[in-house]
Amino acid sequence: MKKYFHNVQLFLIEIIYFLDIIGQSAILETVSMS
Repeated sequence: MKKYFHNVQLFLIEIIYFLDIIGQSAILETVSMS
């Protein structure tokens, strides 16, 4: 059970990291447009 929870934690960290990268590119695009 603990190993399963650890895998879920890693999965969530990857999602957050991925969204962070997408968010940064979106911000960069908005800044360069203005």
